[in-house]
Amino acid sequence: MLDRKFRPLLQGAAAIALTMGLFSNASAETIQIQVANYNGGMSGQIWAVALEKGFLKEEGLDVEIRSSTGGAGDVRALIAGDLPYVETGVTGVYAAVAQGNDIKMVSDNAMSVASTFWFAKADSPVNTLKDLKGHKLSYSNPKSTTHMVDLMLLKKLGYTENDVTLVAAGGISASLTMMEAGGIDVVTAGNQIFYDAPAGKYKLIGKVADELPPTTNVVGVATAKAIAEKPDVIRKLIAARRKAVEFTEAHPDEAAEMMAKVAGWNVEVTKKVVRDLVGGKFWSKGAFGPDMDNAIEGLVLVGALDKPVDWKALVDEQFLPDDQKTLTKK
Repeated sequence: MLDRKFRPLLQGAAAIALTMGLFSNASAETIQIQVANYNGGMSGQIWAVALEKGFLKEEGLDVEIRSSTGGAGDVRALIAGDLPYVETGVTGVYAAVAQGNDIKMVSDNAMSVASTFWFAKADSPVNTLKDLKGHKLSYSNPKSTTHMVDLMLLKKLGYTENDVTLVAAGGISASLTMMEAGGIDVVTAGNQIFYDAPAGKYKLIGKVADELPPTTNVVGVATAKAIAEKPDVIRKLIAARRKAVEFTEAHPDEAAEMMAKVAGWNVEVTKKVVRDLVGGKFWSKGAFGPDMDNAIEGLVLVGALDKPVDWKALVDEQFLPDDQKTLTKK
């Protein structure tokens, strides 16, 4: 038993500690970041794992994730707001830099397009990618990722757009509708769409992961202002995301359950998708490499870039751990 004369002292100390904790929590800053296709696609859904597993809190961050449809709007939000970090497609980064904006790529987030499949109706005469000659192949919009992978595929097969007719459908739903109506033969779309369809409705024609080299699609971006004022936040965000990638690689089904829960997706479909992506090395831990060179080639191919650019000049590796630094490693 504690001596009675010490009890008031201990109770007072406990009250002070509790009060300090409450004030600490109340004053904790909520960090907002913007992630393209969060709850709408697989590239951004790795952040759901970072949230659900508490990896962001482990880094001392209270994070609110804003979702977007990607594109130039992400970079505008980064520049106009006070966001320390945005995850977005590489095309918007180059366009923003060309317009004189001082931003840097601080992490490579998706180093392949392994989430993309080519598929057709079950009764289609097209059975393999080599059967595409004389047929119609869809992509979503000009200069999009699906447009890029279609052109890269044709180049690999030795086909031209005279051999295969490429059709800009305007979106995935429109592509599927056109295929049902016989307007196109093969759709270029996410594996999630393929797996979510009724059994036997579509047949797989090919996977980007099997046909094309690793190609960066999504990067983490920060402004010069954020780099100067919030370096610790950027570093911790990248560290938490890396933990989520490593957890997903080790436990794909458990990670898929978290992604599906946060986004409201079908769990079994999501498990199939995540297994594919882990096998295709879809999510990057942050390191920049040859996948960036392949992305530049693809962007030139679709006309998103007039000519190759020195992507290394747009990278700031200081926030990556040493084992992920490929440009400044001593």
